[in-house]
Amino acid sequence: YDHIEPYRAALASWLTADAHPVDTGGLTPYEAAARIAEAVGTGSVPACDIVQTPEPTAETLAAGVLLFDEQDRVLLVDPTYKPGWEFPGGVVEPGEAPARAGMREVAEETGISLDDVPALLVVDWERPVPPGYGGLRLLFDGGRLDSGAADRVLLPGPELRGWRFVTEDEAAGLLPPVRYERLRWALRARERGAALYLEAGTPVG
Repeated sequence: YDHIEPYRAALASWLTADAHPVDTGGLTPYEAAARIAEAVGTGSVPACDIVQTPEPTAETLAAGVLLFDEQDRVLLVDPTYKPGWEFPGGVVEPGEAPARAGMREVAEETGISLDDVPALLVVDWERPVPPGYGGLRLLFDGGRLDSGAADRVLLPGPELRGWRFVTEDEAAGLLPPVRYERLRWALRARERGAALYLEAGTPVG
């Protein structure tokens, strides 16, 4: 029952675009299976790619990159594999430099190739909250995109469902709270020209 309200919110927004919901409230298991088989067999329901990321088994190191348009709005992407919007980025692979991992993820997720290694804005320690393990989250400054580059943003298919440039205030309604705090302090670090160390989205030291 704890998941009913989040499910209703998803059903009213992204879930119907990503899947073919079947109301099984008045159906037997056999009738539900027959309904699904008919939809798939007749082709009335298109194929839906399901993206699943491996569950972490220890703390992770992740690198995100902030990209800005000519109005200094920041680029956010909408992943299909977790709730809420996100910055372009992802988990740093073993032996990979974090800034280079951010550049790789930007290219994979948006089609934009960064020429210069981005500057560090924040290091944020994310506390472990079971079943998650937490870890370090780095945000880098990918710089300002010209209008031509912004128009060439390409999504990789099933992994992301959308992207948009947003103001800091607009980001507050799209990002989970800790992620928004990370963005907020990254923008302050960008203004000051000095990186910040955070713990759970709060500056320390």
